[in-house]
Amino acid sequence: MTENVLQLIARKSEYDQLVVFMVGTHHLAFDRFIGYAEAYSTEHPNSLVLIQYGSSRAPRAGHGFAFFTKEESKILSQKADLLVAHGGPSIMMEWAREGHYPVCVPRNPKLGEHIDEHQMVFCEMMQNRGLTITAHNEEELKIAIQHVLADQMPRSERARRCNQLLPPVTISASRVGELANALIQAGRDRLRQTKS
Repeated sequence: MTENVLQLIARKSEYDQLVVFMVGTHHLAFDRFIGYAEAYSTEHPNSLVLIQYGSSRAPRAGHGFAFFTKEESKILSQKADLLVAHGGPSIMMEWAREGHYPVCVPRNPKLGEHIDEHQMVFCEMMQNRGLTITAHNEEELKIAIQHVLADQMPRSERARRCNQLLPPVTISASRVGELANALIQAGRDRLRQTKS
């Protein structure tokens, strides 16, 4: 019988570390990332490696799950020693606010992994603020993982620092609403100008 996520987390003490790889929920596959997760799992047999693979192929090493529930994700963010994730803003911000130092591998639209470069841009911004580390290939990923695992900053300090650098979610959501309203109004203004 295959163990579920919570059963595996309960066995964390049997391993050197709990490492979580997450591709997110985007409809395009991210098989390159799955290959990196498999390689890490194979090269680190004393690590408990959980891989959320979404619409990508199921991993052949580590413990693969198509998706994590909200409860599983919350517990993983509390128990994991390391998060390696796609470059989606939500996941990296959630885990960074919890005090993690995520390693992010942005999806590359030139490789058919996404429709645009927003993950690459967002990863660069988060890395420039010292909140994440970005890796674009397997060699960079290995270096980034070593760096994060060697990092001595306490999780509580990292969470405090992140929450100082990033506005609260409510402010961010409000700002998105303001921007959307401004864009809609600009479009209406342009439409009126073309009609007159």
